[in-house]
Amino acid sequence: MIFYIRNSQKSDCPHFTIPRSTSLYLALVNLGLPTAVLRSLTKRYQNKNWEEERRKRTSDEIRRSARLRYLRQIRETYILTNPELWRLANVVPPACSDDETDLEQISTPSQQGPVIPCVIRSVKWRSNNLKTICMLLDLAKSKVDSSKPRKKGASPRQSGRPNRPRYRCIGGPQSQVPAPSGLPVDCYSSTWLQKLSPLERTQLEVNPVPILDELLPLVEKL
Repeated sequence: MIFYIRNSQKSDCPHFTIPRSTSLYLALVNLGLPTAVLRSLTKRYQNKNWEEERRKRTSDEIRRSARLRYLRQIRETYILTNPELWRLANVVPPACSDDETDLEQISTPSQQGPVIPCVIRSVKWRSNNLKTICMLLDLAKSKVDSSKPRKKGASPRQSGRPNRPRYRCIGGPQSQVPAPSGLPVDCYSSTWLQKLSPLERTQLEVNPVPILDELLPLVEKL
C-alpha cells in the first residue's frame, strides 16, 4: 500500500521530526508502515541525533575544562617561583577565567592554517585589580619563556599541541566559574558584592582584609 503526502507543512503525528521532504521519510511512508512503527523509527532517529549532539557538547566541555586547568596550573607555578607573590597562590587559581571557541576541534601540529583562538569569558564577580593581576602574570610569564635560550639542536617549531591564543572582547560571553569563598574583599567586584543578599554575603565568607593594593605594584614590576 502506498501513502501520499497531501500537506508537506503538517504532520498527522506530532512525534515526527524527520522532515517530510527527506528520502528517509518518504521511504518509510511508502512502505506503508503503521503509525506506531513510524513513531518508533522516528524516535530512534531523533535519539541518535541527540546522542551525537550530547557527545559533542561533552567533548567540547572537556577541552574547555582542560584549558582552564592548564591556565590555573601555569599561573600558580609562576606565582610560587616568586616568594613576594605567595599570598596570591590561593587567590589567582580559582579566579582564572574560562574561555570558549565556536569550533572546539583538537589542534595538532599537523593541522594546516592558524590555530583557532579562544574568546575569554567575563568573570562578573572578579574585581578589576584581580583581573589586571591575572593579565600581568601571563605577560610576565611570556617574557620569561621568550627569554629562555633554545636548546642546541632543538627544532624551531613548537612540539606538541599548540596553545590557542586567548582574546578578550567587550560584551563577551559570561563565565561559568563560580565565586570562591574566603577571598580578600578586594578580590571581589564591589558592584557584584552589593547585589548579593545578606545570606549570600554571609555564605561567601569574605575576608575583610584587602591585599591587592599592596601586591599589584609588585606584579607590575615583573
